[in-house]
Amino acid sequence: MDINNELSDVDDFDEWEDVQLDLDDYQYNIEFSAESKKDSINKSLELAKLTKQYKLAYVQQSIKVHKIQAAFSVIYLKKLILSNCYKNIKIKKILPSLIRKKFSNKIYNFDKLKTLTKGLIYWFEKNYQIDTPGQRPIDKNLIKDSVFKSWFKEHENNLKEFHKEKKQTFKTLKNYYKLVSPEFKLDEKTFGNFPKIKQDLKDTKNNTKEEYVFKFYLLLKELLSNNDQVTVKLIYSVPCLDFNGVINSCATKNLLGLLKQNSLDETLPNIQRSLDYDLYFPYMWLELHWKDEQICYLNPLKFGDLTDFIYQLKQDEPFKKFIQFDKVTPFDFECPYYIFSIDDDLNVVNVSPRYIPNLQYSIKPCLINLKNEISWNISKTVWKLFENVFSDFYVDTKSENLIEIVKSHMLIPQQLKMYKRHPNFVIDNFSCYRTFLEIPVGNPISKLLHNKTIHNVYFRSQLKRLRTKAHWQVLGRDVIKYEKPRIYKTYRSSKDSYHSKSTVPLFTFDQTILTPRIKNFPNLKDYRKILKGNEMLKIFNESTMLPESYRLLENNGEKKTHINRNLISQFNKRNFKNRIDYLEVITGFKFLPKYQVKPITKLMISKKDYENLICYYHNIKEKEQLSNWNELLLRLDIKERIDPKINI
Repeated sequence: MDINNELSDVDDFDEWEDVQLDLDDYQYNIEFSAESKKDSINKSLELAKLTKQYKLAYVQQSIKVHKIQAAFSVIYLKKLILSNCYKNIKIKKILPSLIRKKFSNKIYNFDKLKTLTKGLIYWFEKNYQIDTPGQRPIDKNLIKDSVFKSWFKEHENNLKEFHKEKKQTFKTLKNYYKLVSPEFKLDEKTFGNFPKIKQDLKDTKNNTKEEYVFKFYLLLKELLSNNDQVTVKLIYSVPCLDFNGVINSCATKNLLGLLKQNSLDETLPNIQRSLDYDLYFPYMWLELHWKDEQICYLNPLKFGDLTDFIYQLKQDEPFKKFIQFDKVTPFDFECPYYIFSIDDDLNVVNVSPRYIPNLQYSIKPCLINLKNEISWNISKTVWKLFENVFSDFYVDTKSENLIEIVKSHMLIPQQLKMYKRHPNFVIDNFSCYRTFLEIPVGNPISKLLHNKTIHNVYFRSQLKRLRTKAHWQVLGRDVIKYEKPRIYKTYRSSKDSYHSKSTVPLFTFDQTILTPRIKNFPNLKDYRKILKGNEMLKIFNESTMLPESYRLLENNGEKKTHINRNLISQFNKRNFKNRIDYLEVITGFKFLPKYQVKPITKLMISKKDYENLICYYHNIKEKEQLSNWNELLLRLDIKERIDPKINI
C-alpha cells in the first residue's frame, strides 16, 4: 500500500489551524529584557512566529503519525494475527479435564457461562505469563524531538540573537538539541516492524499482550465450538498516537515547558512510562454474544476487581464503564480511537460507538457535521486506509444498530454556555445571527432548563443551511414547486429608505432539486429569442445545465488553446460565410466591497464551431512556425553570401 499516495488525498488538513493554539505572545514566549521597548516588541513578535512554527510542525507531524500507524496496525491485525486463527487445537494436552468437562456440558443460561469463563481466566492467569508489552503507540516525544531538532538547526542564529540577555535560556535549548535522539522518520521500518504472534498454546512464557489475549481467545473458542448459542468475538483497539493530546499540550505550554515534558535532559524532570501499566492496558479483549441478546465484555488482561475484566450489557447498550480504563494508565496518549470486532468468519465490524462516548467520526452517515473539525478530517482518511486494508473482508456497519448506540452514548452538557462551540450538540435559537443561516430540522433529542426557559437540544448534524431561491439557483439548484419556506427573513435594503422593510423566504437543501438542463436548440439565435431585453442566459452548473451540443469558453481565453473572443473575431473576418456565433452567459457572481456585485461571464459556442476554431488555431500556429523557419533560412543564406566578402 502506498501510504504517500493515501496521504496526498487528505481533505485540507490545514483546517486544524482553527484550533486555538495561538495564545498571547507573553503566554507562550520566553521573556527577555531589551534596551529599547520597540526592539523588545519586535523581537517578541519574531520569537512568537518561530515558536508557533515549531508548535504547528509538531502537530502536523503528529497527525501524520496517527494516520500511518493506525493503518499499519490494521495490516498487522490482518496479516499476523488473523492469518492462522483456524488451526486445529488439541486442548486435551493443554486444559485440565475438569475445565473441559464443565464446558462440554450444556450451558443453559448466561450467568453459568460467565461463571465458567471466570474460572478459565483464573486458570489461564496462573499458567500463562506476560513478559513484554507488545504493540504500543509511537511515543509523541520522539516526534517532538525530531521536529525540534530540525527547527532549532534552521533557526539557531535567530534564537541566539533573541536571547542575548538571557544566555541561559539559549544554552538550555542548545543542550536539548544535542541530547535529543536522531530524527524520527515516517517510513515502513518505523511503523511496519511488528513482532509475529506465536500461537503455540504450549508456550506459556514470554508472551506479549497480543499473544496472551489471542491464546486465550483460541482456547475459549475451541471450548465453545459446540455451543451454537454463544459467539466469541475478538476485539481490537487500534494503537495510534493521541493527536488531541498533542494539540492540548501545544496550546497550554510555552516553548520551554513543552520541551521539559519527558525531556532527555538530565537536569530537567524525566517522567518514565510505567511498564506495568503498559502490560495490562488493553488493546485486545473478547466479547461473548449470547443468543443475540446479551454481550459479555471479557478482558483476560485483568486488573483490579472482577468488574474490571468482565461486564455484562445488552446488544444495543454502550459500555460506559470502558472509558474509565483510560484513566488507569499514567501516560496520556493511551486514548482509544478505532475499535474493531472480528468473529470466526472474519466479519469485521466497527464497534467504536459501543466503547467511545461522544463519537465524532467513523459512523456512515456521520451523526454530526464536523467538516471543519480536525477529528473528522483525520478519520475520513484513516477509514479510507482501513477500507483498503479490509478489502478481503465483509465490513458490516448496520448489524448492531451502531447509530442507536451512538445516540445513547452521548454526554449531553448541562450548562448553556457549553453549547456555544460544542462539536456535537446545539440548542434552538442559539444565535439571532445564525438563525437565518441554519435551522435545526427534526425532533429534539433532549431538553435543557435554564432560567425557567426550556431549550430544545439537537444534534449539530440536524442543522440545515438556509438559502434564498436566488442563492440556490447560483448553486445550480431549484426550489421544488409548492415547497413552503422554512423561515422568512426580514431585512432593510441599503438602497431604499431606512424604514422600508422586505421579507425573503429561505429554504433548505432537501427542499431543492438539481436545476434541469437547458433545452437544446440548433443555433444560438433561438436562445436570444427567449431572452427579454438585456437579459442574459444563466448557466450556474455546467455539468447539469449546459445544453448537450454546446460548450463554454473562458471569457479571457483558455490557457491551453488560447481560444478567446479575439480569436473568434479573427476567424469571422477570414471566414465571412462560415462565421462562428457565440453567446455570453452568466456563470456566477463576484461580491466586491461596498455591496458591489459583478457577474462572471463565459462564452457559449457549439461543439462543432469549437472544433473548427481549434483547427483554425493550429493552422495559424503552423504558419507562424513555417514563417519563422523561412526567416531563419533566409538570414543564414544572406550570412553565407556576406561572410566571404568580409574575409576578402
